[in-house]
Amino acid sequence: EVFHEIASLEMDKIYALPSDGLKSLQPLLEKCLKSGDRTQHDAAHMVLMIFSFRLDGAELLDPYIDLIAQDLKSSKDWDRTNAISLLSLVYSRPSDRAIAILRAKFLDPANSTEEFQNIAIGLLCARPEDSNLALEVLAAVRKRKDDTVFGAVMHVIGLRRITANEALEFTKEGLNRPETRADAMEAIERLPNSASPFFVADLARIAADPAE
Repeated sequence: EVFHEIASLEMDKIYALPSDGLKSLQPLLEKCLKSGDRTQHDAAHMVLMIFSFRLDGAELLDPYIDLIAQDLKSSKDWDRTNAISLLSLVYSRPSDRAIAILRAKFLDPANSTEEFQNIAIGLLCARPEDSNLALEVLAAVRKRKDDTVFGAVMHVIGLRRITANEALEFTKEGLNRPETRADAMEAIERLPNSASPFFVADLARIAADPAE
């Protein structure tokens, strides 16, 4: 019965409804998330994912943060991936509580490479102005020593035009590594023009050296 209530919701209307109307769904969604029933749980997650794409997503998801966080401990990859996406959001600024949960999960040595990468990207996107957070995230990425993750993080630095000194140093490091140079070049092209002088000397050296 609960699942049918969720399934009857028209997803495009959920996206368009005013926030007050969506807050009334809280008892139903919480019941689904706590039910232990896979179908109900996934249906509720689908609704929450739509919340996350709204400009008021942080406000709408806040009552569910603790329930979402429980899925970070799930044995199912799908649950953990969804939880990371919901906590880092897309179009609105995640709450400090959501960021604290992600930061704690980021330090979990049991994270898969995909989980580690998604959390790193989520944290940088959520707080691009936070230099301390950038320092923490980028240090962990360096320690991971995975060129794919390194490149993905530089892609986000360029895409989100993150110009914190820590991000620029990280991108310069990638530029000077043949394995990640292409990703670094793409990131540099997307950064604001004000960041260009930071890379001039390295770009000139690379261009002048036939061995590079």
